[in-house]
Amino acid sequence: MVVKRRLSFVLWCLAGPAWGHHTRDHAMLAEDPQRVVEQIRQGTGGEFLGLAWGAVILLLVLGGIRWWRGRS
Repeated sequence: MVVKRRLSFVLWCLAGPAWGHHTRDHAMLAEDPQRVVEQIRQGTGGEFLGLAWGAVILLLVLGGIRWWRGRS
């Protein structure tokens, strides 16, 4: 039961940015094309991208260590 709650919470947290990204793409279709091209070339900050990848790598390493110790 606790695992389902945690999984639901994680999925709920991930749904907000995905929905925002989806609606932003559709809103871009109504904007001036030149402005959209400039925004795409400028890009976004992606401040938390490194943190997210670090967390994923850490979880994979810890899972690998746990699996390796379980084999012995």
